Amino acid sequence: MNPDRPACELSGVSVGYRHGDDVLTGLDLRIPTGATLLTGPNGSGKSTVVELVAGTLAPRAGSVTVLGLPADTPELRARRTVCRATPALYPVLTVAEHVSLIGADPNAFAARARVHGLARWLDTPVSGLSTGNVRKAWLLLTTVAPGELLVLDEPFNGLDCHGVDALAADIAAWTAAGCSVTVVAHDPPEPFRELVGCTVRIGGPAVPEAVRTGPR
Repeated sequence: MNPDRPACELSGVSVGYRHGDDVLTGLDLRIPTGATLLTGPNGSGKSTVVELVAGTLAPRAGSVTVLGLPADTPELRARRTVCRATPALYPVLTVAEHVSLIGADPNAFAARARVHGLARWLDTPVSGLSTGNVRKAWLLLTTVAPGELLVLDEPFNGLDCHGVDALAADIAAWTAAGCSVTVVAHDPPEPFRELVGCTVRIGGPAVPEAVRTGPR
C-alpha cells in the first residue's frame, strides 16, 4: 500500500436513499492509511459513508475512491473488508457451520474464538447466543481475511470488556501487518482510542463539517 495515498477519499459527494432526500451533501472526506476513527453525532451519515466505501451505494454526485480505485471496482472485493453494524447471520446455523459456509480454516477460527471468549459456543446455533456473542461471532466471521482495508461500523457495541480488549488487540495486529483499519464509532472505548493515528469527523445530516484530520 502506498503510504502517500489515502485509504479512501470522498470528493464532493452527495447521496441519499430516496430521490431528493440527501443524507450527505457536498462531502469531502479523506481517510488516511493506518488506524483511523471516523466519528460524528448520531444521524450524521457515518453508516452511509460505510456503504459508499463498500461500493454498495453510489453517490448522486461526486466520487468515492478506495485504495486509489473507484469504490465499485470488482478488484476491490479481495482487497477491502466491511463489517457492518448489524450482524447478518443465519439463526439456525451454528457458528462452526458459518465457518464452513465461508470456507475459513476451522482451526485458525477456533484459535481466535478462544482469544475472544467464544470457543465454547462454536457448536451453538446463532439463535441460542447472547447478543454479545452474536456480535463476537459476526466480527470474527467477517474479519477472517481483512485484506488491505478493513472498515468496522460500531464494532464495540454489545461487547464485554474482554471482547473490547481482544478486538483492540486484533486491530493493533492488523495495522502492524499493513492493513488500514477504519473504525466508525460515536463513542469508542479507550483501548481503541489508544491505537488511533487519525480522527476524522463529519457533521449533521446533509451539512457535513469541514473534515478535520490529525493525531488524536
